[in-house]
Amino acid sequence: MKTLAVVLVLALAFSFGKALRCNKQYNIMGAGFTTVVTCKGPSEMCAEVLLKPPYPNHKSSFRNCMEWTECQKLRLKPKLWTVRCCGTDLCN
Repeated sequence: MKTLAVVLVLALAFSFGKALRCNKQYNIMGAGFTTVVTCKGPSEMCAEVLLKPPYPNHKSSFRNCMEWTECQKLRLKPKLWTVRCCGTDLCN
């Protein structure tokens, strides 16, 4: 059911002929940069990955376009990071 919902969101996002735009950000121990990028294809979505301890005082994360399958694979390791995948412009 969850997979169907993601597929429907992606279909809606790309049905208008416009490429998905995502935030691109790398934040390593508080230092980094942010910009906006356009995803390359219909199988990409926006993703946000927040690293978990052993670095509790170092807020490290990244946001970018990512293949849907890769985003789902990252979600299989919740002890290492928190992952959010989404299919609308700048949702990450």
